[in-house]
Amino acid sequence: LLRWEGDLRYGQRGEASGAFRQATRPGLPGAFDYARFLRLSGIRHLFWAADLTVTQVEPTDWRRLVAASLDARERVLRHLLAGELGDQERATLAAMTLGFRQGMEAPERQLLARSGLIHLFAISGLHVGVLFAVLMTGLSLTGLRFETRHLVAPALLLLYVLATGAPPSAMRAWLMLSLWSLGRGLKLPTDGLNSILLAALLLLLYQPLWLFHAGFQFSFVVVLALVWGWRQ
Repeated sequence: LLRWEGDLRYGQRGEASGAFRQATRPGLPGAFDYARFLRLSGIRHLFWAADLTVTQVEPTDWRRLVAASLDARERVLRHLLAGELGDQERATLAAMTLGFRQGMEAPERQLLARSGLIHLFAISGLHVGVLFAVLMTGLSLTGLRFETRHLVAPALLLLYVLATGAPPSAMRAWLMLSLWSLGRGLKLPTDGLNSILLAALLLLLYQPLWLFHAGFQFSFVVVLALVWGWRQ
């Protein structure tokens, strides 16, 4: 949490000084428990920054692609939210399409969480899987070859995942679908279970501590159960 008077852009890097603090619990029974919400996401402390110094103004290397995708996300959001829409409709549209949930009020989030509908407002494997199916259908209508479709679809899907902020759940789904699609495009023997397990292995090689993250465990266990159950 930081009060910053300058203009910060995606891709910039900086150094901050401050302190880590635990999130406060609600004072009234039944109120939104922000501390518990953070713990479910694997966050134990918040960093309260007292000072920030920008050390790199322009992004470099692969960060340019991420910064460009996030900038494109904001431009798309401005077009989507233009027009005669109420505040609640704007927040719902932004959350369901591009995962921008900052406009949703805390009581609304709590109501969605209790009803089980919060999954629809978080860019996750469900959104990525649906978009992948749409992309494959659209590419097939263009007349592209089978191999080309399966090689192009993961690249197009990655642009969307990056534009949504690349949440871990969406990245996991993209990696699983990409491994399966690339195998099909290269005419290699593909197996759904192997693709899922290889995606989990690659993610753990990148960040071993994700093994203890509830979101990581839940995602792969559920997908494995669905694939194995479908076969049975």
